[in-house]
Amino acid sequence: MISIIALTEDWLLSARLAKICSDFGCNLIMPGADQIHEVCQNNCSGIIIFDLTAQAEQFIKIGSSINKICPVMILGVTDNNIKTVRNQAIENGFQMVFTKRGFIRNLALIIKQRIQNEPGN
Repeated sequence: MISIIALTEDWLLSARLAKICSDFGCNLIMPGADQIHEVCQNNCSGIIIFDLTAQAEQFIKIGSSINKICPVMILGVTDNNIKTVRNQAIENGFQMVFTKRGFIRNLALIIKQRIQNEPGN
């Protein structure tokens, strides 16, 4: 079972994440930014989702530091400046950056692929 770790204050995104995680039997962990490193060290095979809408620069730095210590899939979602934020995030180790709308549409597929790539599957 994989864990989905999400840093977001968007209640709609949180609700959709909870629904999709429930459908796939994934753990949903929503730590604070100050707890993210510890949580990631304990869940290195999951997916980390950063909501880059409000705190893009800070969360990109956090994602970059996590990428150096843990082979986790790092994804970003944003409402605005998608091209600028995407380029900066990808340069710092994020695998993909989506608009929130596109992310919700594609999350089930991303989780299916991650589950299939887990050792033992």
